[in-house]
Amino acid sequence: MYPIYRILAIKLLIFICLWQNSLAQSCETVPVFFPDSICLGQSAQGINTGPTNWTYHWDIGGGDFYRTPTTTSIPLPGLSGSLSGISIIKSGAKYYGFVLLNSNNALARLDFDTSLLNNPTITNLGNIGAALASGSGLKVLKSGSNFFVFTINRTASQLVRYSFGSDISSTPSVSTFATNSLGLTVTFDFVEEGNDFYVLAPSYNQNKMGLFSFMGGPASSPVFSSYPIQGGNYLNISLVETCDGKYAVLNDGPTSTTPKVNRLKYSNSFSQINPTVVMTDLPLLTHRPGPSFVTRDGGRWISLVSGWTTGGGFTLYNFGKSLDSPPALTSVLAGSPLAISSISLPQPLPNGSTCVLYTTESGVLGRLIFPNLNPSSSVDLTGYQPPSLAYSSPGKYFINFSATSPLGVVIQGGDSIVVRNATSTGIVKTDFISDEQCPTRTTKFYPQVSPTGTHAYQWTFPGNVTQTTAIGSRQFSTSGTYDVTLYARKSDGCGSGSLTRQVKIFPTPANSPVSNFTVPTQVCTKDSVLFSDQSTWPGNTIRRWKWDFGSGQVAFTQLARAFFQTNQAGQNIAVSLTASDSSGCGTAVVKSVIPQAGADVDFNSTKLCQGDVTEFQNITPLPN
Repeated sequence: MYPIYRILAIKLLIFICLWQNSLAQSCETVPVFFPDSICLGQSAQGINTGPTNWTYHWDIGGGDFYRTPTTTSIPLPGLSGSLSGISIIKSGAKYYGFVLLNSNNALARLDFDTSLLNNPTITNLGNIGAALASGSGLKVLKSGSNFFVFTINRTASQLVRYSFGSDISSTPSVSTFATNSLGLTVTFDFVEEGNDFYVLAPSYNQNKMGLFSFMGGPASSPVFSSYPIQGGNYLNISLVETCDGKYAVLNDGPTSTTPKVNRLKYSNSFSQINPTVVMTDLPLLTHRPGPSFVTRDGGRWISLVSGWTTGGGFTLYNFGKSLDSPPALTSVLAGSPLAISSISLPQPLPNGSTCVLYTTESGVLGRLIFPNLNPSSSVDLTGYQPPSLAYSSPGKYFINFSATSPLGVVIQGGDSIVVRNATSTGIVKTDFISDEQCPTRTTKFYPQVSPTGTHAYQWTFPGNVTQTTAIGSRQFSTSGTYDVTLYARKSDGCGSGSLTRQVKIFPTPANSPVSNFTVPTQVCTKDSVLFSDQSTWPGNTIRRWKWDFGSGQVAFTQLARAFFQTNQAGQNIAVSLTASDSSGCGTAVVKSVIPQAGADVDFNSTKLCQGDVTEFQNITPLPN
């Protein structure tokens, strides 16, 4: 689990990741910052510095999957018999679903209009092109401006593609692609990598992974290949890309009592044919693990696993921060007691709750609603900046968000915020100063925060490079303008602030001033000592000065005062001055200063009464 006090509660991506309807995830991140903790009575305001032309959705009551869901059945007039393969997609303001009708090998479209809480209008598309026989698994996606539905024809061992063009409400064309020697296949998932599209389909019991490579996108004709994998009876596959790597998460549901989750880890691409295998027994699972999905919820990777053929129900597993970790059983959730044949990917509702649809072998289409922490919210929390957060009781709360690019790429992020059972006031006013702003130097960043005190710091530099030191540092490869963010939090967790500023990195200067200064004739500890600049640069103007008196004491003025501590008496202190142009990149001069022990100044007073003359007496001890 994440520690309670972190500098940032949300990074996207913190570590954040792509979810293109198929849970194909990417290590792309959106820089969204929240305080890691606040106190009762304080509000938390996040800051988004991501692309302004993206669409953002904020779920301020994240962690929905850890709350008990409600279950309802959705009426399907005119449809009967076993169902399998449910998938949802949003087009504009409307939601559409697709489901497989096993009794007549047909595909049906569900039009929920503007809310998944509506009962859908059903369009039975039939068995277009006679492409379906014992269909299994179904997923819908939008690539560019075009919509596609994929499924498996188990009888003919084929991958089936329905192409709707740009209108998802149209009648699609259909294409089929043979799986050759793959044998029985009941599950698949897909992912887009750049301009290419891959479908991975494990065989049920042939120890093989089928790979369909659609070079140029899902509308192209694929090349099929296969490679050996760890043996198992694979009933579900989820392709997930995280900042730790690319994973195919497979549910191995043997008829024995030892169900497993297998993870194939790919180094560079899902087209790799020799992934690393990690196997883990699913703890305490009383049913065969069937249809499931993997997603990020509240900063943790979780999997919602349904029961296949017998047992039914839903179980939640928590992988923690990384899919390399073995999953821990979190809870057995309320759900259908019937055998689950498919579940959809989760969809956020306008009130912040999360909706998952499922089908059963007996023909039930069900709706799981995982409630939001703040069910009173009745508006869709969208907008560039996140909403201000306030909580009425202490505890750990989760926040999720999604960012959608103009091309439809979706990045998910989320983490936690701690509300401390304490009261405090004061937003930290945050600022910083930088030095040596040219490519050949390491630029240092010095925080300037108020009120003074002990703070924790988080610096964020281009490329989402972060540091948690008090003084940040970064070397920039080229001149230009870069965004730098400083986040500061009071040590008691009850006050924070952040600032994003553009920092200019200048070309390295051709020449610089001759830095010089005068060492005062008398330097004592516990005294304010004035240092005078004597730098020269004939024909040019000196614009910046940096003094470094050691022990983190710096100044950026032409004349500077230093204060040496008692324990520095008699020590050889190296004091430097760098005079420069606007870049701050000059040549330093270093001189030795040996402070002498200063007097322990003290006095007392007498007759502290109104109307009396008050006397003050110097009781400073004489030096030895």
